Amino acid sequence: KEFITPTERIIIGWTIEVEEYEDKESLMDDFRMLKSRGLKVYIQYKNNEENKFVLYVGPTMDRDDSRDNLTKISDLTRFSPKIIPYD
Repeated sequence: KEFITPTERIIIGWTIEVEEYEDKESLMDDFRMLKSRGLKVYIQYKNNEENKFVLYVGPTMDRDDSRDNLTKISDLTRFSPKIIPYD
C-alpha cells in the first residue's frame, strides 16, 4: 500500500492501461495476444460509453509487478501503456 498526496488516497493495487478501442474485433485480437503472453488481461467500458473499451493488464498488488508486466509488452510499439492505480 502507498499513500498518495494531496488526496491521501490509499492505493490497493496497480494496473496497466494498455489501449482504448472502438473496434471490438481489434480489442479481442489484442486481448488474446496478451493472454497468449501469459498476462492477466481484462476489459472495461470507457466511462460507461457503449462502444468504447479500455484494455488492461493486471491488476497487481505491487507496482514492481506491474513494471515487470510492462516490460513484457514493451516490444509492442503500437501501444502506449501506462501504470495507473487500480480501483
